[in-house]
Amino acid sequence: MTEPVGETSLKASLRTRALVVFILLALGPIIITALITGRISYSINEEQNQSLRQLTLQRATDNIELFLNKVEDDIHFLDRVVGIAELDKQQQYETMSAFMLSSKRYQSVSLLDAAGTNLIKISRSNSLDDLSKQVPDVAKKYGFLDSTMNFHFGSVRFDPNLREPLVTIAGALINRRTGDLAYILSFELRFKAIWELLATIGLDQSMVAYVTDGQGIVVAHHNPTMVLSKRKIQLDGENSQIGINGKPVVRNIERVPSTGGALMVVVEQPTSIALAPTRESTKVVALVSIFALGVIWLIYLYFSRSIVVPIESLARSARSLSQGTYPDKIHVDNFGEVADLTNTFNQMVVDLKESSEQNQRATNELKLMVIEQKRTEKDLRESELRLKEIIWGTNVGTWE
Repeated sequence: MTEPVGETSLKASLRTRALVVFILLALGPIIITALITGRISYSINEEQNQSLRQLTLQRATDNIELFLNKVEDDIHFLDRVVGIAELDKQQQYETMSAFMLSSKRYQSVSLLDAAGTNLIKISRSNSLDDLSKQVPDVAKKYGFLDSTMNFHFGSVRFDPNLREPLVTIAGALINRRTGDLAYILSFELRFKAIWELLATIGLDQSMVAYVTDGQGIVVAHHNPTMVLSKRKIQLDGENSQIGINGKPVVRNIERVPSTGGALMVVVEQPTSIALAPTRESTKVVALVSIFALGVIWLIYLYFSRSIVVPIESLARSARSLSQGTYPDKIHVDNFGEVADLTNTFNQMVVDLKESSEQNQRATNELKLMVIEQKRTEKDLRESELRLKEIIWGTNVGTWE
């Protein structure tokens, strides 16, 4: 179906084209700038958040590592300073009892022989342990048969009576004369101290730090409820995950070096906070785009009124003129080339109308002249006929 001659489709309309051009001119640079700066802003923000999380993670890990190193220091103290391996059993018992009174971070301390038999065990609990209880192959289990292994960090277990995780840390006591394994000094470390440690490391308000064992079970958190409920976390990586509070988070993970991977420190930050600057940038871009659209709409209205509307009026008048109808004068309320074009068109219409009227008058006069000529010719023919009749009558009379 073809369009009528002189009609303009919406796609080819000057108004539509102008609107599209203005929108592209307004939003094009904004969108391009937003894409470039948005990506840069996102990268910078991500690097800053990553650095902050990593710094927090490193601080927490270092503090926990420093805390665990104190256990090694205690073993060294009892071994090399006190010389517990050289004391008799009564002296060993008294020394270990005094040590337990001075250090509240341990639940129990045990002295085992190389075969794994409990020789002495001092515990804060009221239960009496069977000192004859033997831990089979303890030296092999703890890796103390290797001369390079002097410390063992065991797996974390949850004590239902204390309602607190405990971990076994053992150290090898070597006979200085023979170089053989003489005793094994074993501590049960309470995690409550690490809970308190996490609450004092100066975390950012948007972050949370906690410690898990190798299976992802939370063993230290500033909120004890998380530990008592034995919350388990899927530690699949450092990307966006579901956090300990059940909300999307960005997470950083680091193993505590001295534990051989038995403990892992986790720092989480809610995704909503981590991406907040990027979202704010997006909002700013959106507001600027809306403002630009408003300005462009005003410019478009001005352009439409000062250029498009007069041109459309010219087009309608030209169509009317082509159909033989003289259009009314187009009103001009602007300036510039469009006003000159409109005034020229108005003057052309006036001139054409005057010329047409003059032609019409000349045509009418010519028609009158033709009518007068025809009447004159008719009168002449009638006169000629009468003359012929007179002449014929005269000739007849003469013949008679």
